[in-house]
Amino acid sequence: MFGSLGNKIVSGIASLTALVFSSYQGNEAQLSDIGLLRQGNQLTVACRLEHAFDHDFEEFFRSGKPINVWFIMQIRSNGRVVRERLFYHRVQYDPMSAYFNVNLQDQQFTTSVQNYQRLLELVCSFTNTFVIDDLDQRHPIEISITAYLSEIRLDTMEKPFDMMLLWNFKRPDIKTRIVLNDLET
Repeated sequence: MFGSLGNKIVSGIASLTALVFSSYQGNEAQLSDIGLLRQGNQLTVACRLEHAFDHDFEEFFRSGKPINVWFIMQIRSNGRVVRERLFYHRVQYDPMSAYFNVNLQDQQFTTSVQNYQRLLELVCSFTNTFVIDDLDQRHPIEISITAYLSEIRLDTMEKPFDMMLLWNFKRPDIKTRIVLNDLET
């Protein structure tokens, strides 16, 4: 009746419904250590989201709904926020082409991939560069990063689904303190 594509879509929706209503054991999402590179008056901050998509996430990514992975990065000096970036990595699967469309907002980069492992490499990694001329180079600054997921609306549910359930409602975060003068340029 539906054909091959129709069967895949129906199968995907059934899998999502079963996952949502089953006893789910979430992922233990965490952030890697923060990598820092100083080049002149710029500080590059790199980090990676780990173990966030180990269990059952592929079905959600293949739902065809846009899924946003959000990141908040802050730099604090003397207890106050001096830099802040909020950005997302968006994934939306196209069942007609069998490609994942990926938008990395922080890098202003969009691509399409078929391979799920390549998708995870793109979604989980990021780098951001900040100008640091106005920061005190001799006193510690604190860099913090937090990740979280948005709600999505599934066709099989009346209310939005809180994707944070898949991370056991825990936002992974990491902090580090550095003195800018201690970083090699």
